[in-house]
Amino acid sequence: MRTSPTHPRQAPRIAVLGAVFALLSLAFVNQAASAPVTVSHVESSGLAFNQCSDELMDVTAMITTVNRSFTTPTGALHTLSHATSTGEAVGLVSGDQYRGQFAQSSTEVDFPPLADGDFTRTMTTTLQYIGHGSVVNLRLHTVFHMTFHDGEVVVAIDNISFTCN
Repeated sequence: MRTSPTHPRQAPRIAVLGAVFALLSLAFVNQAASAPVTVSHVESSGLAFNQCSDELMDVTAMITTVNRSFTTPTGALHTLSHATSTGEAVGLVSGDQYRGQFAQSSTEVDFPPLADGDFTRTMTTTLQYIGHGSVVNLRLHTVFHMTFHDGEVVVAIDNISFTCN
């Protein structure tokens, strides 16, 4: 079943996609803690589920990440991460062709002393698969934020926007 803007998909599928990006982001953020600035370029391929067309897509992309870590005079560790990607995708059933764009920014702040469990994490993601011709476009935008105090979540925000048009 194809989805129109008036019949959006259920939030659980979107939340799963958002969780995948969150894990990917945390992996990039953890890499950044080992060096002041890290830039990497990686070719990637795999399958992704297109919620607009209810089918898997074969995706190929080039991913660029830039990570930076620094410590403030008060001892707080800041880690900033940004990833961008461009690529192509093809629907495995329909043969529909897409151009993909992805951008993700993450910040994390660990307040001193690091062992006390006070820290924040924020991640913003934008993902687009633009279809050729009359093929339906997929657009996803997410913002996730969590604040921890003494190792417990005290603030959790997830804002997810998903459209097929």
